Amino acid sequence: GGGGSNRSSYVPRHAYPSYAIWGDSAVLTFKVWLPTFKPSGRAGIALDQRGSVHVMLSPRGEDATSVSWSNGITFGLSAEEVGLLVNQIPVGQPVELLRKLQTDGTVEGSPVTDKVLTVTPGEHGSVTFKADFSVDGKGGAGGNVPLEVRAEAGEVEVIKICLKEAIPRIIGWTNLMDEESRNRVEAAFQNRGGGIGGGRGY
Repeated sequence: GGGGSNRSSYVPRHAYPSYAIWGDSAVLTFKVWLPTFKPSGRAGIALDQRGSVHVMLSPRGEDATSVSWSNGITFGLSAEEVGLLVNQIPVGQPVELLRKLQTDGTVEGSPVTDKVLTVTPGEHGSVTFKADFSVDGKGGAGGNVPLEVRAEAGEVEVIKICLKEAIPRIIGWTNLMDEESRNRVEAAFQNRGGGIGGGRGY
């Protein structure tokens, strides 16, 4: 019937929340990857996989308008790492996050390359975000040129607010709370029994 046809032709819509700051030589971008959910029990829903906040620094082209997105350095931050940034930035404390990169294992005992994100508070409320590759604590590994963008005070405030609001969403807290609230309101209406102020129904 018509209902089946509508379901088969349905294409889910997607939104891509992001915030970008354009520096002199690179672009700093924040993107949110929301969680996924799964059925639970007969009629429930539960968190399947957490989401994350992706911080990406991408080099700008020589023409100052193009961006080499394919050469960007991306860090996927967990809710706890986002919380660390939100906690440390306002008090002027630097944050360094490391990612151990996989090696091919051909040379035993060879140094491991780290992908490093450094967040350093500066003057007048500014914060510098820097992405680099390092070996044994030395940056510029493999001839890489570090990418960095300085966010000014107003931009930093936007970053803090966006990151703080993202935390409950990427762990599924907001979604599941809203869903359960809707369910309980609906249950209350369905169990009114014809009288105003009927039973709770749960």
